[in-house]
Amino acid sequence: MHKLGISIYPEHSTKSEIESYMKLASGYGFNRIFTCLLSVKKSKEEIINEFTEFMELAHQYGFEVAVDTNPAVFEYLEATPFEIKPFADLGVDIIRLDGHFGDLEDIAITRNPYMIPIEFNGSSQYGSGFIGGAGR
Repeated sequence: MHKLGISIYPEHSTKSEIESYMKLASGYGFNRIFTCLLSVKKSKEEIINEFTEFMELAHQYGFEVAVDTNPAVFEYLEATPFEIKPFADLGVDIIRLDGHFGDLEDIAITRNPYMIPIEFNGSSQYGSGFIGGAGR
């Protein structure tokens, strides 16, 4: 199944610009957003508040959101491959990993109880494409 997607980097746009873009894109049949937590330079509390609001808006327009992360982002948000509740609390639809935790950890994250699919960066040394998650 093919999906049309857009990229949005909330730290580089106003809320009004983001909502206008989402509204326009959803009107043309786009239904996926790629965003990134790798470059966000805010406190954990600011990230949680702003990103939760971003996710709610995206879901209002019918988008699923894939969030680019890495082990440093996990640590910053106090998540682990064995406990990804912080991402579930944010409303994340798909976690995309730009980094390797280790074989056991990479397997564990795909078997998360929140049913959040995991995508591994295909340009990384350890694999390519969609690996799993419980799926939606």
